[in-house]
Amino acid sequence: MQKLTYDQFTKTRTNPGTTTINVLSAEQFKQASIPGSTNIPWKDNPNFATTMEKTIGGKDKPVTLYCASSTCSASSDAAKTLESKGFTKVSVYEGGMQEWTAKTTGTTTGTTTTGTTPKTGKTKAA
Repeated sequence: MQKLTYDQFTKTRTNPGTTTINVLSAEQFKQASIPGSTNIPWKDNPNFATTMEKTIGGKDKPVTLYCASSTCSASSDAAKTLESKGFTKVSVYEGGMQEWTAKTTGTTTGTTTTGTTPKTGKTKAA
């Protein structure tokens, strides 16, 4: 797993074929999210790897995971889960939502995916 700083993340998140995933709960995602990101909750989700594979288009596709902050381990733990299932291009944005919010302003949007049904949410960054 590659760990990304804010600068690295902002340069790579819009690369063609790269998917940005928030691994926190749907409730947390609705409160704030990085624009263009998708929510696939990791905790207590037995279908996490399968849902990820379908969402990003395969285990060989680049994906960046994020969670609440640099002290939150959910994205790193989720990355380890994916790597153990054969995903090969997994990155983690270490600063997470806390750093993103501190460095940016405005409205955030994203998609929540729980299983196979996506829902779009729009929230104002805190």
